Amino acid sequence: MTEKTFVAFPEIDIQYWQLSDPVWVKQRQSAWLSIEPMLLGTMNKSKKAITIIKRYFLKGIMPDFEKLKKWESDYRHLDLFSFLWLHPSWDEQVLTELRHAYVHYRLVTQEDVEIGLSEFISSAQSRAGADYEPNEDVSFIANTNGHNELLFKVLMGDLSIPVIPEYREKTRWRWQITKREEGIQDLLFKTKWLCNKHRHELAEDYLFQYDLPMQFWYAGSSNQQDFFTRKKFEKKVPYLDKALYRIHHFDDKKEGDSARSRFVKLARKILDEGEFVAEFKQRWLDVKSGEIIIEGVWES
Repeated sequence: MTEKTFVAFPEIDIQYWQLSDPVWVKQRQSAWLSIEPMLLGTMNKSKKAITIIKRYFLKGIMPDFEKLKKWESDYRHLDLFSFLWLHPSWDEQVLTELRHAYVHYRLVTQEDVEIGLSEFISSAQSRAGADYEPNEDVSFIANTNGHNELLFKVLMGDLSIPVIPEYREKTRWRWQITKREEGIQDLLFKTKWLCNKHRHELAEDYLFQYDLPMQFWYAGSSNQQDFFTRKKFEKKVPYLDKALYRIHHFDDKKEGDSARSRFVKLARKILDEGEFVAEFKQRWLDVKSGEIIIEGVWES
């Protein structure tokens, strides 16, 4: 990103808003009718926030961060996720530069970033993986229309650096966010959707079918040498076998090409080839050899 772009924020390049094109404007207005229920639904945005976000979505008008900095709202306004998700461009470089400018802007609050990250992960993982009926109305859930993989890459930034913002001027920065580290304990939660009785289109963009999010899980899990000895994980250990059993025994051939099949194939490869604490590795080998058999494994 150029210094000019960094200094100019929150002013942004509005060339992506084709306001002189009546067809584009009409399409954008029509799209808003689907966006608003998502913001009011699981994202819990207030009417004030909706007004701010609508101006951004339709015309590229940025919030007045100075006035909103001390606004006490649990869900804030144009959070980091909303800022990128509702931008007209899906170009990775464009969104990466915008993300960098957003998290480094001195009037953006910690909550603006944390709420955005939390909402994205919730929508792309737990909500996407729920067992919806095929035609069930899920208009209240943030839907990125197939862009979860890209948004994960952009939102999380440089995964080798554990905090956001990754680069900052110490003299003027007051907060930083530690990126939530994935671990062995998260595996059971990631396999619950393998038990779903229905296949909803929302699940086809489930986050952990993609390589980068799964590598993020692996990076944290492979470093957990104390997982089986720490008391905080004691209650989670019995559920690991169930998770591993689901991954190994999921019938991906019967399933065909789907997000769930892609997830289990990727998970198997990581479990086969990755380095983990010995006890975890052995449990995976025992599941594969048939030494571990679990009843009722497909009950979520």
